[in-house]
Amino acid sequence: MFSTFSKSAIHLKDELNKIMPNEPFDEEEVREMLFDAVFTQIDDDTLDLVFDGNNQQLLEQGKLSEADILLLLEQKIPTFHTSMEHLVGEIIKEYKSP
Repeated sequence: MFSTFSKSAIHLKDELNKIMPNEPFDEEEVREMLFDAVFTQIDDDTLDLVFDGNNQQLLEQGKLSEADILLLLEQKIPTFHTSMEHLVGEIIKEYKSP
């Protein structure tokens, strides 16, 4: 459904703003929410495989941007996009619940 993280974030923002039109979310807020949520869906062993060696050092030093991190996740986790779609659906469902 979504080919990139950015498209997923925009879709999520649009859907959340339909649910809560009086308290609209901005894109940066939703990107941060989705970015943080992505890591709750990835187990520690997989993260160790994604962020190994030099990537681990760069991550620890804060030298990897959001785009760098997302690229590594997309490259090294074959199910990343499917997981992200599921996560977007779960967040929307959570906000729809009373």
